[in-house]
Amino acid sequence: MWAFHDLPGFDAQITEYRGFLIAQQDQAGSWDVGDSQISSYVIFGLAAVGGAGVDAAMQSATGFFLASQLPAGGWPSYVGSEGSAPESPEVDGEIVRALSTQFSTPAGANVSVAPAQLSTVTFSSVASPGVTRVVATAASTTTTMPRGFETVAGLTYEVITTASISGDIVVCFTVPWITDAATFANLRILNAERTVLIDRTILFPDSPGPDFAARRVCARVSSLGPFAIALRDTAAPALSVSLTPSMLWPPDNRWVVITAAIDARDETDPSPAVTLVSITSNDPNQAGAHERGIRGDAIGTDDRTFQLRAQPPAHGVPIVYTVTYRATDRSGNARDVATPVVVGHDLENVRAKEASCN
Repeated sequence: MWAFHDLPGFDAQITEYRGFLIAQQDQAGSWDVGDSQISSYVIFGLAAVGGAGVDAAMQSATGFFLASQLPAGGWPSYVGSEGSAPESPEVDGEIVRALSTQFSTPAGANVSVAPAQLSTVTFSSVASPGVTRVVATAASTTTTMPRGFETVAGLTYEVITTASISGDIVVCFTVPWITDAATFANLRILNAERTVLIDRTILFPDSPGPDFAARRVCARVSSLGPFAIALRDTAAPALSVSLTPSMLWPPDNRWVVITAAIDARDETDPSPAVTLVSITSNDPNQAGAHERGIRGDAIGTDDRTFQLRAQPPAHGVPIVYTVTYRATDRSGNARDVATPVVVGHDLENVRAKEASCN
């Protein structure tokens, strides 16, 4: 449990193991009938994950260790009804480490602790000692991920402490999964404040800013609670637009139905919103929608069918309509694509008619 409690996806195993270990503790407070070493390792795991029944189990185990301490200060490797095994320096160290989990966060200023393999927590001020834990959790259903962010690999954490603290807190996480520097630059730590996750990442030039070499990113917060590691989405959707027909012929002023085939794709949003931004004409003498040879366009909607007029060239200039669509993902990133519809023309005949008129 100590090894994987800060990794996502182990909630079920942690619950199962915690319940099993607490149920196996004997009345003296030990495990495996007085085995000091096994009892120490059980405390390591329980202290890491916390949860129901853990505090009581740790207090009972502390009582066992204190009761079995030798006059010289060490501990026997085994305490049983038939006597005790000799002192073991290795076991001494493990018991001291187990006992220290009861007060992993000492009193003082700028107290830094490492409650898990992938995290550190630094408190500005600790008035009275306690235990600090960082445990991977399932994503909360009561908090809202802000627009423009996506959780990384389900990395959500609960950070808690029983120490009496004040001032700012710096929480750092190591994220070894991200091996691309450009992607890491968009990594953020969000902290739950009321029901909304807020970006509290420390960015350069402040320190400690995101450190790609160490794969570490930090946040400065005023309170603990749920945290999420997220990526800031900055990539616009891919957008392609095909208009049928793309050429109007003959240029006889008739209205032609245009149909748009659109493909919009995004890495994080499965359904980017598509809107018709504008339809313009290169004829400067035409202003209104009907006057400029456009009918049925619904600007600002996902309109994929409209009509264009097959206008003859104006003063020898072929008419070109420009149709612009926009794809927007749920993070607000947008991409515009402008596609032309050209009215076919016979410039030689046009110029000849203009010459005869002149």
